[in-house]
Amino acid sequence: MELFMKTLRTPEEEATKRLHRYLMGAGIFCILLTGVQVVPSIFIRQTEIVTITRVDAARECRSRKAYKIWPKYRSSIPQNSFEYCGLILSDHGSFELPETTWISLFGVSREDFFDGLVEGCRYRILVTGPGLELAEGRGTGMSNRNRTLRRLDPLGDCPSLESV
Repeated sequence: MELFMKTLRTPEEEATKRLHRYLMGAGIFCILLTGVQVVPSIFIRQTEIVTITRVDAARECRSRKAYKIWPKYRSSIPQNSFEYCGLILSDHGSFELPETTWISLFGVSREDFFDGLVEGCRYRILVTGPGLELAEGRGTGMSNRNRTLRRLDPLGDCPSLESV
């Protein structure tokens, strides 16, 4: 009979326990949101050698895709792209540049990628995230599911990112 008796707690103990539950829930929620953003970039990676056929993207762009607190902004309007920020077209298909950020913590900024891309040049690229896989012969068509460019290494006599 004593096993099923509920222990009485003071209001302070109840408030502390409730606060711990809320903090635990908020922590789990933050971990889930971070996982949704980071996990695809870690596990879905593809390296290809491509020839850039057209750069149809804005140099600076924030589409509010990831974080809904900053206003939308783009430095120019892409001519033929499905995406707000535009796309990069290659002989292996299309991909997108990362969003503009004020602090570039992880690699090269969107503006540096944009300045380093030259139509007709060949590059070894690393794209990450969910989206259509790049494949030789896919042509210069656009897709509405694109992977994000993370690394750009010029091949041949094309300008490198360090020279830009």
